[in-house]
Amino acid sequence: MDLLREAGLDPKTKILLVRAFLVAVEPGVVIGIQLEGQWFLPGGIVEGPGRPEGTARDSHFEPLAWHLMKQTGLQLTGLSDALGVGLFPVPNGAELTVLYVGSATGKQTEGTQFLPDSVPEFAKICAVSKDQIRTLCSRF
Repeated sequence: MDLLREAGLDPKTKILLVRAFLVAVEPGVVIGIQLEGQWFLPGGIVEGPGRPEGTARDSHFEPLAWHLMKQTGLQLTGLSDALGVGLFPVPNGAELTVLYVGSATGKQTEGTQFLPDSVPEFAKICAVSKDQIRTLCSRF
């Protein structure tokens, strides 16, 4: 896998889990979830240990929809192609973060909305900087 090589890892490194996060819900709306003093994008584990039970194994959509509903109250209705990835070496393998823009319906019950120009720094595991969020949101 080229991504593994680019990160200086053996191409045979096992990906132990995959997280997916929404950089924006609808173009221009960034939602932050604050946990234990850190900001996170909506999302979480979509493959591997900790994936929500009862969601499809071959799709990131269902587990990501579950996370979005639990974290914000919104129902995911569409998902962009992957916009970016982050790779994190861990003992015995690596973890991968995939970034998307989603569309959603419903009433937001949790989380804080930000404009792309006013987002906070998100936790490292979200694999995106403030500048990258502004750039990604400007594409839509």
